[in-house]
Amino acid sequence: MLRHPMTSCPLHTLSSRVIAEYRDTRLAVVVPSSVHRELGILRHCLELALTEWDFVLSTNPVTQIRFPKPSPPRHRRLHPGELEQLIEATQKGRVAD
Repeated sequence: MLRHPMTSCPLHTLSSRVIAEYRDTRLAVVVPSSVHRELGILRHCLELALTEWDFVLSTNPVTQIRFPKPSPPRHRRLHPGELEQLIEATQKGRVAD
């Protein structure tokens, strides 16, 4: 996030267009769920600036853009031999009574 040109933009000039450009740039590199989380963090930071730090912005620009839909969850199944490895690891980790 810190490498994006958006970070050199003065906060009072930050707009939904700049945030949308950031979103689109990131979507070309990472999965939508990661971008969704990043935008959530940015939205929260700007909300704090508006409500608690009395920073002057007309609105939170992140709330004016569409968030990417999160990626579907993965369904992982154990590969042959993994169950035995898990059982063995839990046995090694137990403390004797």
